[in-house]
Amino acid sequence: MASLKLAPMTSRYCSCTPRTFWGHSSNSSRHECVNMSGIMTQIFMFLVIWWLTLFAVLPWGVRRTENAEAGHDPGAPANPMLLKKAIATTVIAAAIWGAAFAFFHIYGVSMLDLIGKLGL
Repeated sequence: MASLKLAPMTSRYCSCTPRTFWGHSSNSSRHECVNMSGIMTQIFMFLVIWWLTLFAVLPWGVRRTENAEAGHDPGAPANPMLLKKAIATTVIAAAIWGAAFAFFHIYGVSMLDLIGKLGL
């Protein structure tokens, strides 16, 4: 019967938890960490960036209604241009997400490395 083995952590900033498993342990120094390369993680990151960008883009070009009718908010925009703002939001969010993807995946920087360097 195989013994219970724990894989050591690579550094104090690694998000790895010691992996518990039964069976043969390889001698390689490669550790499996939770990373941000999953497709669902990337989709959720893009959605969060998109929503934050949307709230920054919504005030662009807003003009109040000149003749507010009874029952309408006088501060409501005359023409909200939501389609243009959604397209602008998507383009800006894609650029921000692409820069973050390049920074984290191509250059090999992780969020935990950044936190460790900031001393948080």
